[in-house]
Amino acid sequence: SSIKGCIPRGVLVWRALGQPLVRLAAMAKIGDPLDEFIDPGQLECLNQDKDNPVGNAFAAGDAFLASDKDVDSELLVKVQFRQPVKIGGIKIMGPAEEDNAPKAVRIFQGKTDIGFAEAADDESTQDLVLEADTVREGTAVPLRFVKFQSVQ
Repeated sequence: SSIKGCIPRGVLVWRALGQPLVRLAAMAKIGDPLDEFIDPGQLECLNQDKDNPVGNAFAAGDAFLASDKDVDSELLVKVQFRQPVKIGGIKIMGPAEEDNAPKAVRIFQGKTDIGFAEAADDESTQDLVLEADTVREGTAVPLRFVKFQSVQ
């Protein structure tokens, strides 16, 4: 489990449509985590539940990231790496119930001040449609490697 975010040119933003996320991970190669490069102090998440913040998504154990049920189920997660990294894939692990699993993720690179309106309207670096099994099992989803060669 790993990720970081939020430096100009290299910010990665995940806009998740669905319910709570359990864990997020970025990998240089599928199965090769980038945990050591995550800067936990720079993690940011819009619409997170105060009892289940974004840091939980990258921590070991059973803690998880959840959206604020009183506002909306969407999350906007910003991750910054301590140095430039190449990202080949991500894992998004969530609850087994299909209704609660994230269904779509929009990934943006280099957008430090993005909000929900921009995430909905702007062109993403890559969009992912997730199957419930992929989220439940935490299966790595390959990214267009050429688009994620120097992510900070």
